[in-house]
Amino acid sequence: MWVTGKSFFGFLQRRRRNEIPSITTKRIFDQYQQTKGIDLWSCHYEIMKEDLEKLKEMNIKIRREIRQRMGQCLNDLSFQDLQSLESDMESAWRVIHDRAVRYSAQLTAFLGF
Repeated sequence: MWVTGKSFFGFLQRRRRNEIPSITTKRIFDQYQQTKGIDLWSCHYEIMKEDLEKLKEMNIKIRREIRQRMGQCLNDLSFQDLQSLESDMESAWRVIHDRAVRYSAQLTAFLGF
């Protein structure tokens, strides 16, 4: 027999731990769902499904940007998009160049040349 409500928690407090029959968490949730006639996981499933769709869209966008930076899929870009891509590539090149110069200077100083 399933005990619900405050009496259930009072029952747990009165009994010793080893006297409580072993029951799994899944079984407790299943019994609760049957008693209440609701699905506990449907809302959580919908949120996860929406998150997955957002992540898929983001993944597609990032993959497209990577292909464009590699020189592919440029036909669909407008002139402004191409200018923006060029600017992004130049700033990325500057960062890489500055890092290489700094590394080279540190290596030279370390080796004593």
